[in-house]
Amino acid sequence: NTEFGIRYDLPSGLGFSASYFEVNSNTPSYNTGTSTYSKSEQEITGFELQLVGTVTDKWFISAGYTNLDAKANGGNPLREAPENMFSIWNNYTVSDRLALNLGVIYQDESVIKTGSSAILPEYYRVDAGATYALTDSTMVGLNIENLTDELYFPNAHSTHQASVGAPINVRLSINTTF
Repeated sequence: NTEFGIRYDLPSGLGFSASYFEVNSNTPSYNTGTSTYSKSEQEITGFELQLVGTVTDKWFISAGYTNLDAKANGGNPLREAPENMFSIWNNYTVSDRLALNLGVIYQDESVIKTGSSAILPEYYRVDAGATYALTDSTMVGLNIENLTDELYFPNAHSTHQASVGAPINVRLSINTTF
């Protein structure tokens, strides 16, 4: 396995990081007496970029991008290893008591099973939220996941069993410290 990266803290309050990685694995064949397991080779290369920090004194951002080239057994794409993934999360402080949040996740299509042509389709998901401080120790939060009610499939258990992502859902919370 090989990985190297850089990190640079910008004077503005943002931090940028980038990394490149290669993962090679080789599992030999073996026989348990009742079953024979064949040799498995995997080669994963990719890079990640991330930007995290404060854009202004009221705006915090976390953005990331990952690119993968994940292959197994002579070039077949690895299961659930999308080539491109992206996310961006924003938190904006409106006042001493109110903060608003907005985020977007993107995931490229990926194969459901290594060596199969069945795919999990690409998807975007938008999330939003708000927090309000009732007192110094009590916060009320409202989170909306999948704001656009996107039909998406985040993972699969086998070729015929893909998990369906949750439809639009809202969560109200009250948190207090004492």
